[in-house]
Amino acid sequence: MAIREVDLGSVIGPAGPQGPKGDTPDISNKQDIINISGILKGTLNGQITAAAPGVDYPSVEQLAAKQDEIHVVGLLKGDGNSVTAAVAGTDYATAQQLDTKQPKITASGILKGDGNGGVTTAVANTDYATTRLATTSQNGLMPASDKVRLDGIMAYVVEAGTELGFDYRKWNNGISECWCRKQYTNIAVTSQWGSVYSSSGFGNLSFPSGLFISTPTVLKTLDSCTNSCWLAATSGGATNLQTGAVELYRPSSYTIASVYITYYAAGRWK
Repeated sequence: MAIREVDLGSVIGPAGPQGPKGDTPDISNKQDIINISGILKGTLNGQITAAAPGVDYPSVEQLAAKQDEIHVVGLLKGDGNSVTAAVAGTDYATAQQLDTKQPKITASGILKGDGNGGVTTAVANTDYATTRLATTSQNGLMPASDKVRLDGIMAYVVEAGTELGFDYRKWNNGISECWCRKQYTNIAVTSQWGSVYSSSGFGNLSFPSGLFISTPTVLKTLDSCTNSCWLAATSGGATNLQTGAVELYRPSSYTIASVYITYYAAGRWK
């Protein structure tokens, strides 16, 4: 096959007109060249700065102060600087130690132990003496001869308590006493009696059961009154069971909002 030389000038035509120039790229939002060495951090606004050790990432010193990886098995204890295995029976109770401890006590009142870890409720007048001191009928808690000797030496309380709003005491010599302070409200002092006004009878309180075998001496005192008034007894009077009622008197008709009366009674229980 024969090769023929061709003159390109006779084939390529003249240059065409120049086309339009393209847009110049906007590089205003591009990152400047980074000349910082070390660990870097971004500022979220296109800036890159050097990260600060101990602030942006842990420093060598901070890592050195941290707890090494713990490879201990079981319960752990710390000594303020490190963590080690806790010692059974020293740092915590073992199951064997717990087995020797007292079970939860559910008994109420005065308690007694049996010497073997058992705790139960103590029995009055068997395991201990009550405020009713021993008599010959109370299983010999106090011999009768000792009780007679004690009775001759001194007076002492053999029973005390609270009942029906009264505090009371019984003494070994047969004397008994009780006292209380009671409030009454809205007492109408509106019944005219001569030149003054009176209320109906009220405040007849019952004594604690068995406290008096006969009518005691009873003192009833007006402690306070929201309006001027005075206290008087009714015709009934006290008995060995009740204090007896009282009445209020005033120079003018009025309803007393609140009044306090104190009671004290002393007599004999035997």
